[in-house]
Amino acid sequence: MFKYTKTIFLLACTLSLSACLKVEDKGDNKVADAITEQNKILQQQNSQASQTKTTVTLTGVINNASTDTPAVNATVTLSLGSTAGTSVEVSNGVFEFSGLPPDSNFSLVVHSTTGAFMDRVVFSRTRDTSFDGVVYQLLEPTAVSAGVERSFSLLDAKTSAPITTLVLKANSNLGSGPNFQKYLHTSTYDATTQKHKITLPERLDLFISAELDVNNDGKVDYKPESQNFGNNVELFIQSTEISNPNPIYLIDLNQRATIKLSLLDADLKPLLGAKPSAADTLNGSINATFNATTNQYVFEAVIGNELNIFIPEFTADKITYANSSMQIRRAPDIGRASYSVTTSSNNNNIPFSFGKDDAQIFEVAIKPNITNFSSNISVNLQSTAANVVTDGFKVFYSSPIALNEKSVTLTRKNILKVTKGDASSSDLVLAGTTHIEAIEEPVETNSQLTLNDSLLSITPKVALVEGDTYRYSIGAIKDRKLNIDVDLSNDLLEFSVQSSAAFAIGDIKLDNNNYTVNGMLIKATNTANEPPTQQNFFQSVSLFLPTSIENLKTLTLRKEKAVKDGVASNDIQILNIVTDGKVNSNFRKTHTVINPAE
Repeated sequence: MFKYTKTIFLLACTLSLSACLKVEDKGDNKVADAITEQNKILQQQNSQASQTKTTVTLTGVINNASTDTPAVNATVTLSLGSTAGTSVEVSNGVFEFSGLPPDSNFSLVVHSTTGAFMDRVVFSRTRDTSFDGVVYQLLEPTAVSAGVERSFSLLDAKTSAPITTLVLKANSNLGSGPNFQKYLHTSTYDATTQKHKITLPERLDLFISAELDVNNDGKVDYKPESQNFGNNVELFIQSTEISNPNPIYLIDLNQRATIKLSLLDADLKPLLGAKPSAADTLNGSINATFNATTNQYVFEAVIGNELNIFIPEFTADKITYANSSMQIRRAPDIGRASYSVTTSSNNNNIPFSFGKDDAQIFEVAIKPNITNFSSNISVNLQSTAANVVTDGFKVFYSSPIALNEKSVTLTRKNILKVTKGDASSSDLVLAGTTHIEAIEEPVETNSQLTLNDSLLSITPKVALVEGDTYRYSIGAIKDRKLNIDVDLSNDLLEFSVQSSAAFAIGDIKLDNNNYTVNGMLIKATNTANEPPTQQNFFQSVSLFLPTSIENLKTLTLRKEKAVKDGVASNDIQILNIVTDGKVNSNFRKTHTVINPAE
């Protein structure tokens, strides 16, 4: 009888533990008993190992911005994913959660048990780590604040009637996560005061927004009359406007004006056969409908800041009439429903005003010029800075044109270029010096000719940089009737792209160009690694302003004290930088000098 040996392998359920038993099988049950006992031992070891897995201890600080002290009488509720929240008390502004899984989304709701401040929500994620045991995670300090009620008047730009259907919202959440909209601050409309009310944390820097598509049909219902209050999709109220709000006027895009255009010959008889049209962001492309009863060309259109109507060259009674045009511009400085109209046959402004309940009907007559084939081409109408950012640059010429290869240019102006002396060995800037210059940069464009090749439309291929200045310029073009090149001097436009950045007072900088801060050199050596030779003798301070001031209604700075050669003296100076939403030309895109140095 042969004696043989069996080797039995036991595989544990963890990655780190395993066991191997070697026993002799003599036909009894001792082998099975040994295996069972060994499995029990392995299960105990696995249980102990699982208890040493990684956990995160989360710590945070809550500051009450209303009192500038650590928050007290407060709780913080933590939720992991869809798991119900667990609450802890805040002790002298500090809270802690332990035993959290790593790399997991969570939300924190900070709540005052005495109503001292408004709830605030933090969305974040626990640390991802490869270490075993407990890891610690410290959150950024969270500021909370007592609530204050704000009221806003949203008025129809034509009738000054209150607009009740918009809903204002503000977001004080930190981060973003599931159901974040649940925690947004939302307005209600007060029919008694005819204002929208919203309660906001008083000491937090927030902005308010409202979707302008009221009925969610994919079409915007309102447009802010002022670019300071948003774009064609949303209404924005910056933090600087929240504490002292002025009425905000909105253009109701469902209220359309009627334009009745008469084209007359030299004997004031109606001219037939023309094809007037208009095109912009609010209306798209629209063509006039001819009313045979009144002999008028009729448009139904929304008038935002302006509406341009083009009448391309046409022939009536065997006479060719040159391109003509008209422009309707809103004049808010005169009245909420006041407009001025100019035509190619009358350069004087024709005023139109409408009452609160009046239908907006413009009746205008134009006497087009007979085409003179011996005359040079001219600019009939071109875009203004009001709409150039949204609609591009449009030039309507007096007769058809063709473009040459380099006819159209768009230039980004005044780009700051700094070249340090140690930046390259191949440039002409010597070590120890820094060359600073303002350069221009070309921007690629798309150009299109329509309306008998008389309307030139230009749009940039890339988004324009907010706060920067640009210039559209049309060089030599070809007059198609005469087949000659013509270079006009007035088919250009310089404009600035308004910044949408929220203004922060910390963005204003003062610098007296003395190369020091509190008497200490900012740079100990120059680009030649040598001590600088500049002397601290400047007696003026430059005020540098961010482009976000263009979004303000008012900005006034007050200088009260000046220190010269260590001697302080009262020196009162008031700087009115922004007034009624307009930047003082002395401060635009530049800096001003205040004497003496502070």
